[in-house]
Amino acid sequence: MQGETTGRWQAMRRGFVATMIVWPGVAPFGMVYAVSALAAGLSFAETLGMSLIVFAGASQFTAVGLFAAGANPISIIAATAIINARHLLLAASTASYIRQSPGWLRAVVAFQLTDETYAVGVQQFEKTGGDAWFQFGANLSLYFIWALSTVIGSLLGALIPDPAGLGLDLIFPLTFIATAMLTASMALAPRRDLFSVPSRSISVRSRKACSLASSPSTASEISVLMCSTALSTPLPR
Repeated sequence: MQGETTGRWQAMRRGFVATMIVWPGVAPFGMVYAVSALAAGLSFAETLGMSLIVFAGASQFTAVGLFAAGANPISIIAATAIINARHLLLAASTASYIRQSPGWLRAVVAFQLTDETYAVGVQQFEKTGGDAWFQFGANLSLYFIWALSTVIGSLLGALIPDPAGLGLDLIFPLTFIATAMLTASMALAPRRDLFSVPSRSISVRSRKACSLASSPSTASEISVLMCSTALSTPLPR
């Protein structure tokens, strides 16, 4: 029993450490999200709560934008649900690897699964046949840095009363488009057959796209490029 517990902690640690490589590409967006959320009228508790409960950058930025525009709650929920629908396929493609894991662990892994941690986890699955504890550790790693960057962004938000004036509201949309060009095929190509449609041939290519888009070099380069583009773009007067 002790050996099994030790093995689980080691797998979690490996997953946590493996995901730290994408921190530089993720943290800036957590901070920009927090600044944007505070500017839109959300409190610190609401801003951090969304990062802890929703834990989805695209959906959070969309929700903040709709909230600032005065959209009704149903519209906000519907829009964020559509944006995150791809996670259903990402989770389905990992199901066969963690099927033997406890139900609570599978539920937590599914809740925290993101594009970046999927990329890290699926590479491990290909090497060892899958480990839910490794994926759990990878998810916790990104969960930690996303929450921490939200807190840091909230502190910085008090110093930036008008994020749009600096072009910060452009950073996420531009980055989302750039990343989507590399990862579009990933969400449509699960590892196992889904809805009786064989996907083995295209999933191999999509994994490469996912890994490329989530690699620290690509993620960091996209972050720097989009931040500099947004900050240097002349705003209409």
